[in-house]
Amino acid sequence: MSKDAIANASGQPSKIGFGSLLLVAVVAAVLSAGGAAATFYLLAKRMGLSSASAKMADSRQTGQTKQVPFEPMLVNLADSDGQAYLRLSVVLSVLDEPEKAVKEKGEATHPVFGSPAVRDAILTVVGAEKSSDLLVSSGKGALKAKLRAAIQQREPALKVADVFFTEFLVQR
Repeated sequence: MSKDAIANASGQPSKIGFGSLLLVAVVAAVLSAGGAAATFYLLAKRMGLSSASAKMADSRQTGQTKQVPFEPMLVNLADSDGQAYLRLSVVLSVLDEPEKAVKEKGEATHPVFGSPAVRDAILTVVGAEKSSDLLVSSGKGALKAKLRAAIQQREPALKVADVFFTEFLVQR
């Protein structure tokens, strides 16, 4: 029997080579990365990230979206004491017509970008809100839906895909 075999049989640990440790580390890293990628994929699928990609692809087929920013607005809210204000900055994501249709009409840009009528619609809708309604978790989402509907009614040619708040500060 060799000296190493006798040492292992007696219960004393034998030396592990550097190559074995390196192999174990590489296998562990590959398994960890694969597990992380699988977890990300499953979470993304469950959270509906693929449907967001489909919406973006659909908007690219019908036309491009343009971002229409509005200057910050300070609005009196409809609270009973009249002491509540909202400082709000809005950016509209607007579906623009495909370039071919715009060229046929002879217009360089959409006719209602930055329209005073759209700003007035925003101020009218926001001014009818109460601060308590805006501060609940669903308040901003409901306000976005109301803004889309009001803008669509005021300017039917403007196709609002989404409303973004870049500033939203309620003062009571």
